[in-house]
Amino acid sequence: MNRSCAAALLTLLVAFTSPCVGGEIFRWKDAQGVVHYSDRAEQGVEAETVQLRPEPEPVEVPAESASIKNKPAKPSKAPPAAPVDISVVMYVMPRCGYCTTARNYFRSRGVPWQEIDINASAAASRDFKAHGGTGTPLTYINGVRISGWSQGAYDRALAQSGYR
Repeated sequence: MNRSCAAALLTLLVAFTSPCVGGEIFRWKDAQGVVHYSDRAEQGVEAETVQLRPEPEPVEVPAESASIKNKPAKPSKAPPAAPVDISVVMYVMPRCGYCTTARNYFRSRGVPWQEIDINASAAASRDFKAHGGTGTPLTYINGVRISGWSQGAYDRALAQSGYR
C-alpha cells in the first residue's frame, strides 16, 4: 500500500471516529452581521444551538408560478412598500471561489445571509447532503434552491422575493 492510500485511509478512519459526530451546531453573528455556524461555540460570542432537520422541508410552489417557471422574472421598478422579509442560507466550503463570489454579490446588494460551512462539522455536512448538495455554494433564497454560482439565478430569486 502506498503512502497516499495509507494517508487517505487514516483520514477516513479519523473522520468516522471523530467525537464531533452527533455533536451540536452553534450559530452566531460576527461584527459585520454575517451569520456563522460551527461545531464549537466561539469564545466571547453569544452563540445559540441549532437544531438540524433530518430532511429538507418541502418548498411550496404557488400554482400560478408553474406556468411561468421557465420565464425570467421581471424585477419590480418601484421599491417595496415595506422591508422585504428575506431568508438566504448558503452552504459553503473554505477556499471555494464561487462561494467568495456569492458572498461579494450579497454584500454588494445589501442582502443578509446565513452561511453554513459544510466542513465545520459532520452535522453540517449531513445537512448539506440531506438538501441534495453535491457542490458549493448551495443557496436557498426564500426557499428557491440554487446550485453553484449564477448571478442570473440569484437576481431572479431575489426579484421573485420582492428584493431590489
